[in-house]
Amino acid sequence: MFERGATILIVDDEVAILELETIFLAELGYNVIPTNSPDEALAIVATDGTIDLVLTDLVMLGDMDGWMLSERIHELRPSMKVAFTTGYVNPVAMAKLTRSGLHVLNKPWRPEQLARFVRRVLSG
Repeated sequence: MFERGATILIVDDEVAILELETIFLAELGYNVIPTNSPDEALAIVATDGTIDLVLTDLVMLGDMDGWMLSERIHELRPSMKVAFTTGYVNPVAMAKLTRSGLHVLNKPWRPEQLARFVRRVLSG
């Protein structure tokens, strides 16, 4: 089980959400690397072997969404843990994603929900 000190790469194109996640997870004792760019996230994953979890938004503007980012990450590091946050998935789609074994947290989340979600993904 991962305790405080685990390193989490956060990827979200919404700067306000990225800042909230970064501050909250850092206050919980995690080492946090924030970025709003999927391309930058890939570069970080390729060069930083200390990352324990990538927490990415599922829907992002640009050429690469969270799902595509996850696929590219797993090409580089097949065992890398990736979890998703989203504000755009309907309940039926969310249930389907969860049943398929993906870790997905709906936005808006409460701080205690994010804390439990990250702990569960890191320890699972």
